[in-house]
Amino acid sequence: MQYAAVNGLRTEPAKGLKGVCPGCGKDVIAKCGNVKVHHWAHVNIKDCDSWHEPETEWHREWKNKFPIEFREKPFVDTVSGEIHRADIYTSKGVTIEFQNSPISLQELRSRNGFYKSLIWVVNAQKFKGQFKF
Repeated sequence: MQYAAVNGLRTEPAKGLKGVCPGCGKDVIAKCGNVKVHHWAHVNIKDCDSWHEPETEWHREWKNKFPIEFREKPFVDTVSGEIHRADIYTSKGVTIEFQNSPISLQELRSRNGFYKSLIWVVNAQKFKGQFKF
């Protein structure tokens, strides 16, 4: 996660900070090492969003192209109780998901069904040579 609530304010991770997940309200801690992108991690659970994947620099760079208030919008399914964080949710009600790693067809369908209006941005760098135009 790029943002957590710290003293009620939406905050990016910084070494030593503790916060609260905006989706589930559980405790998170800032992870600010030298290998992975700085992020927030849940303290006592893996992650409240079952679609969570480790975020790459490519992913973060795309999210950072949008206003802060559009990034990481949590949604809760009122029937199942599932929590999912949209990478981007615009003021026009459009969700944008950035996908850097493979996902199953089942997962793709699940995400397409969860979000009402969804646009995918896929990092095709790894397979760009497989297409002929």
